[in-house]
Amino acid sequence: MIGRLKGKPDFLNPGQVIIETSGVGYLVNISYNTYYRISIAEGDIELLIHTYVREDNISLYGFASNLEKGLFLHLISISGIGPRLAINMLSGISSDELLDAVRSASVDRLVAIPGVGRKTAERIIIELRDKLKNLKSDEQYFGTVTELESGIKSDLLSALINLGYKKKDVEGVISKVLLTIDNSEDFEKILKQCLSELSGGVIT
Repeated sequence: MIGRLKGKPDFLNPGQVIIETSGVGYLVNISYNTYYRISIAEGDIELLIHTYVREDNISLYGFASNLEKGLFLHLISISGIGPRLAINMLSGISSDELLDAVRSASVDRLVAIPGVGRKTAERIIIELRDKLKNLKSDEQYFGTVTELESGIKSDLLSALINLGYKKKDVEGVISKVLLTIDNSEDFEKILKQCLSELSGGVIT
């Protein structure tokens, strides 16, 4: 699993960056706020990475802070909000402002973000208001180890849900697999082991 990427930005636009590291260029989807941070950085950059897995696609999403990544993970946990809308939201408002808008139940502030309707804004507030109480501001959070779920557990959960499994059915399986496998192993190998457990061990 890719948890972080550090290297030279070989290509950059407001929605994507290619980070070259060890001779490999990784295409990473980013928010406008992360784009701005990259654009003013000198030398190598470092991004936190979330690997989003679908049956026909694997995409990387990168974040300049733990807070931004944490908000992204919370947003995509809501039914009807995919990674594109989540990145769009993180582009239309700063992480701190989004945090404040949810905590203060400011529907009007959320619907001002392109692509976010009133029903979506209300659902975000209802589902995330309590969950975001303990998140710290971007400045306090930047560069530290996230206090959310471990990156690999979150990525596995996202991958399995996008493959059609229900959250309640896979959480126990993920925990079981992570207890019996080296977390440093290849993400696809760990995902395959989870799929094997879910199918009764028939995947080899």
